[in-house]
Amino acid sequence: MSDGEDRTEETPETPEATPEAEESVEAAAEATEAPEAAPAEAAPAPEAPAPEDESEKPIRMAPHAEGLFETEEIDISKIDDAELGTVYGEETGRSRAAISALVATIALVAVGTIMIFSDENMKHDIDCFVNGTVEECKTAEVAKTKEMWKNEDHKSQNKYGDVQLTFFPADAKVKITQTQKHLDGDAWRTTEGLSKCPADDATVGGAEEAEPKPGAAPAEAAGEPVKGAVDAAKFKPGTSSREIPNETTKLAVGQTIERLPLENLPIFETQKNDLGCVSDVLTYEYEVEFKRDGYHPIKRTWRVDDWKRIGPGNMIIEWPGLDLEPKPETIKANFSKVMHQEHCLRTQKKLPTLADSMKDENFEIMLLRNGIKTREDFMKIYDNLTKTAEHAEWWKGEVEKIKAQNCEE
Repeated sequence: MSDGEDRTEETPETPEATPEAEESVEAAAEATEAPEAAPAEAAPAPEAPAPEDESEKPIRMAPHAEGLFETEEIDISKIDDAELGTVYGEETGRSRAAISALVATIALVAVGTIMIFSDENMKHDIDCFVNGTVEECKTAEVAKTKEMWKNEDHKSQNKYGDVQLTFFPADAKVKITQTQKHLDGDAWRTTEGLSKCPADDATVGGAEEAEPKPGAAPAEAAGEPVKGAVDAAKFKPGTSSREIPNETTKLAVGQTIERLPLENLPIFETQKNDLGCVSDVLTYEYEVEFKRDGYHPIKRTWRVDDWKRIGPGNMIIEWPGLDLEPKPETIKANFSKVMHQEHCLRTQKKLPTLADSMKDENFEIMLLRNGIKTREDFMKIYDNLTKTAEHAEWWKGEVEKIKAQNCEE
């Protein structure tokens, strides 16, 4: 370097003082100052010995790999087996008792839930309570119960029936067999789709001011029978049958009957208990048999559903009449009697032909007395017995007998 040049000695750069360095310097300066001696503070009192109860022993936080709190390793090799068994036995006993209590609680809750949901009435009451509509539910239940009783009373009314029987021949015998069937009230309600009879009190809603059940009032007063009541002795379990007497069983030979009236036949009868509910039901079925010698018998059966209600009063059976079917030998015998009498009628009144005899006022009476109902029936029989090869030989013999008879007798 030349001598005239200003030279400055290069020194290492001094680092800039940082705030942390300044604070350190200030703290060091303060420390070097000799402060006045401060009065010595009282020595801290010795800590009280820890209580023997380990439950009050302080727990120190010491985070480590296995947790947050300080742990103390226990060497179980130094613990007696009996003592260790006692400790674990107590813990196990307490655990089992807790589990048993929990299981019992769960079982009780499950049983209660099942009972509630299996009982419609209980489930309904719970729903009303939860929804806060208890009063509305009770009012609706009362209305429903009244409607149920009204429906049951309508269906449980006693039913009776009338029928006017006409039949031919009019001297036929009629046998009427009545079969009575007993049905329990609950079984009848099930078949009719009605609710079960309440088994508690005899009032609607169970309150003192509630309206009495229909039919729950005393059925008898001072021992007097109720009007229209059915004899309780009739309500016997099971099925029984009996024959109903009628006028045809009293007819003498040759007597006829124009019609046979059957009136007030029981069809359906009920008996109620003290609550007004139907306790017993009787249904009736009738088998009517028509028979006469020389004719095929006919049976008719009337069940509860066969009766019709046309107007007020008893129900009826729509009866168009009935004709017994004669056997072949009966047809021939009846026709032969008519032809013998017709021959005498023609002879006495000097009528030239059968057609003229049929116009006579006595001819129809002659037919009825001999088991032929109408002129049309007579002509069908006449054509069959007199104009077919099947009966030609028989008719030839009858003609000879007819001509040989003495009409004056």
